[in-house]
Amino acid sequence: MAARPSGEPFPRNCVLWATDPRLMEREADAWCAFWGEGDGVATLSGPDTAPATLLGELRSVPLFRSVQPVRVRNAQAVGGETLQVLADYLKNPSPSAALLLEVAADLGKKDRQGNLDLRHLKNTGLWKDLLAAAAVKSCQPPNLRAYARDRVKSEGMRITDEALEALDEWAHGELALVVRALDLLLLYKREERVVEAADLQALLGSGGTPHHWEVLDAWLAGDAKAFVRRLDGLRRDPDAEPLGLLGMAAKQMRGLLYLQAIRAEGGNPRSVPHKELGYVHTVQVQKLAGALDKWPEARIRQVLNRLFELDLALKGAPGDPWGHVQRVLLRTMVRAAASPP
Repeated sequence: MAARPSGEPFPRNCVLWATDPRLMEREADAWCAFWGEGDGVATLSGPDTAPATLLGELRSVPLFRSVQPVRVRNAQAVGGETLQVLADYLKNPSPSAALLLEVAADLGKKDRQGNLDLRHLKNTGLWKDLLAAAAVKSCQPPNLRAYARDRVKSEGMRITDEALEALDEWAHGELALVVRALDLLLLYKREERVVEAADLQALLGSGGTPHHWEVLDAWLAGDAKAFVRRLDGLRRDPDAEPLGLLGMAAKQMRGLLYLQAIRAEGGNPRSVPHKELGYVHTVQVQKLAGALDKWPEARIRQVLNRLFELDLALKGAPGDPWGHVQRVLLRTMVRAAASPP
């Protein structure tokens, strides 16, 4: 979706999107620096934003400046009532406010007819209204290697072609894993100023994502014994993160939802290009297509809600995060044969 024309360097009412929130940080900070003149930006978090709080910030009179900037992070998680407020506000925005929404979701996905596909978001109709009324900008890199190369270059360093290939292989196309891996690699190679293939083996190990896939394969298949055994092995890997596994599970659920829609329209899920689902290899699409009979649409949506709740819990609840992951994923899996989770 193209941004609406604007005479300002940064649109007054803007939606940034990317599949990982950290990919939006640089653009969001630049927007805040422009509209906030260095400070004074009201920052809200999507899941915690009440309609009254949001309207209060947008309608407040700015002090010692002409514009009150409001930044909403994780806007994809706002409740339905707050989303309605946002959609209505953007139809008649305040001349004394500027609004930035950071959406950690794919807003560039198209259906087979080339239309914007927002079925992975709740309240699809409201999102379409909102996006039609704001300037929308993608912060999503074209591919994993382009992101890695640009990120390393921005730090005044370089990465070899062999290291890029090794990073792609290690992450299996999961951009969120690459974002975190580069944090470590760039810190480790700060003095040498170059990232090489051997550095990945030294810092990231060879376990990484392949072990994640083994755990999720058992989860999709409903093999509880294999799931527990593989998850136990994964949690011993110091480079593995519960949120990384959770993000991959949520991506699988969104992929299943997309393939169910293709099948409902009479299409062949196995023929869907892997890039449509955000994967580097077609094997992941084939695995999802083979699991469709076990995952009806209603169950997929219920499990996605569970995963979203788990994501919030992991970011704020005490205790063993791997234990939380095991309990929720095992519960959704073992109850599949009898009833929806």
